[in-house]
Amino acid sequence: MASVRGAFNPERRRAIVCFVSLDSTVSTVALRLLVHGAALRGIDRSLVLDVLGLSSAQLDDPDGRVSRRLVNRLWIELPRLTSDEHFGLWLAEQTPPGTMGIVDYVARNSATFGAALASTVRYVRLIHDAAVIEVKDDGPNVRVAHRVAGDPSGTAPAKADWILAHIVTAGRAITGGDFAAQGVTFRHSRPGDLKPYARLFRCVPRFEADANEVVLPRDVLELPVTAADPTLRELMRHFAERQLAALPQAEGFAERLQRVVGELLSRGAPRLGDVARALGMSPRTLQRRLREVDTSYQAAVTEVRRALAERYLVERELSVNEIAFLLGYSEPSAFHRSFKRWHRLTPLEYRERQAS
Repeated sequence: MASVRGAFNPERRRAIVCFVSLDSTVSTVALRLLVHGAALRGIDRSLVLDVLGLSSAQLDDPDGRVSRRLVNRLWIELPRLTSDEHFGLWLAEQTPPGTMGIVDYVARNSATFGAALASTVRYVRLIHDAAVIEVKDDGPNVRVAHRVAGDPSGTAPAKADWILAHIVTAGRAITGGDFAAQGVTFRHSRPGDLKPYARLFRCVPRFEADANEVVLPRDVLELPVTAADPTLRELMRHFAERQLAALPQAEGFAERLQRVVGELLSRGAPRLGDVARALGMSPRTLQRRLREVDTSYQAAVTEVRRALAERYLVERELSVNEIAFLLGYSEPSAFHRSFKRWHRLTPLEYRERQAS
């Protein structure tokens, strides 16, 4: 019998492994950006809301947050609906000032582009509570990278395109500088036409890389923000700090363990040493921490498998074979046996009962 793992090509694996991470939330400012882009391309707002199952009131709530999966669905669907593989690049050039709400206002009133980037690094969680932006020294350059914590697949191609393009286009807009990127890399596959990338970034990008990252000359960090208002910046920063404090606190040991196990499961049943390494501790320390919370490594893995299996079956977005793959089983039959031990039902029987 063919293994579950062998039944998936690399692109399909990337597409479905993103379901592994624990769900996170995104501010409605990000959703409104996509609805704005869709409208510019002739896609009616009401149609988008119907697809997402949201109301106008939910979309327009200035403090609203929605599931990351809803926003990701639009990032995947809009390039298809518009027949534009460069939708993310196009949208970056159509993004009005202030679109990203308070994060935008703090950045656009910072003294320099470097200070604007630093504020975005700090406040990006207000837009996406699992997003991480890192600015790293690299000799005469700096590398600005974006990733989603707990999501090994990175992000949808159009979204990755928009994020890196927005860093560059917004930087040029607020400083008046006409700088070029020194390099840019994407985790997603190479599209058919590279000319829009070369035009926007003014360099040739590299694809299927380890990170979504744009490389900029270090001296662009010193470019002054031309219309910065220090008083408005302090006012906006005060509000941003209050909103940041209101977000859920960083995950504890149990949550980190669940996330890491979930990430590693799609590669097969994870070994204790691999999980310990991902958590930044030794295997002995991991075993000690597990004893402190009165569980074992195998019990922890089983609990993550069980919780994820139940969630995937209820969401109905994945087939049973795909779920078996994501949970690290080499054969669908092994998943069936495990699930029957947990619930005395087959996965399909459980899915149908939840739907009734």
